[in-house]
Amino acid sequence: MAIAILRSALSFGIQCRRRGCKEFKDVLEEVRFPTQPPRTSAPTAQDVVKARNGAHAIRHASAALAYALQFDGTIRQWDVIGEWLPISDPRPSLIIDRGMKWVGPMWSQVDDNLLFHFTPTKTMGTSAKSVAVDFKVCPMIMEELEHVPAEVRKGPIIVNPSTGLPYREWYFRDVWNKVRVSEGLPSTIWNRDLRAGG
Repeated sequence: MAIAILRSALSFGIQCRRRGCKEFKDVLEEVRFPTQPPRTSAPTAQDVVKARNGAHAIRHASAALAYALQFDGTIRQWDVIGEWLPISDPRPSLIIDRGMKWVGPMWSQVDDNLLFHFTPTKTMGTSAKSVAVDFKVCPMIMEELEHVPAEVRKGPIIVNPSTGLPYREWYFRDVWNKVRVSEGLPSTIWNRDLRAGG
């Protein structure tokens, strides 16, 4: 990713006729950098049931719902828990805390037919195509929704029960690690692998 950003910066420098950018980019094009092999770990449905149970055991029902959304809805982690961003980010947000703002899925995106409408972050900058996930055909999601009374389905979908605010990424990762260890799940399974397993 860093190399892609560097290449983009050099392309911009070339367009601005900055000295040395073209030569540097030409050299960079000849260099081959090692890449990470693709991830091959994917949890089973039984693994996700264990993870959900583990999250409930440590009083993180919202994390259990997140795991169900990722696996059953095959939704990326960022599209489930959202993202804390600098205030300067141009996207609108109603959730602000400690100089950061949060952008992510809200209960208002789930309609009366339990269709969750959202634009995946991966396509937001390209086609901006919206998708819908039908919760009614996702048994794990429906089981987790039983723990969320209709009257509290307001604001962000996934929140840290300790703060009432959406999870910070590092804290969500820590909860996952606690759940993974307590439930005896393999260390090779990362939270973001839940979508691949689905």
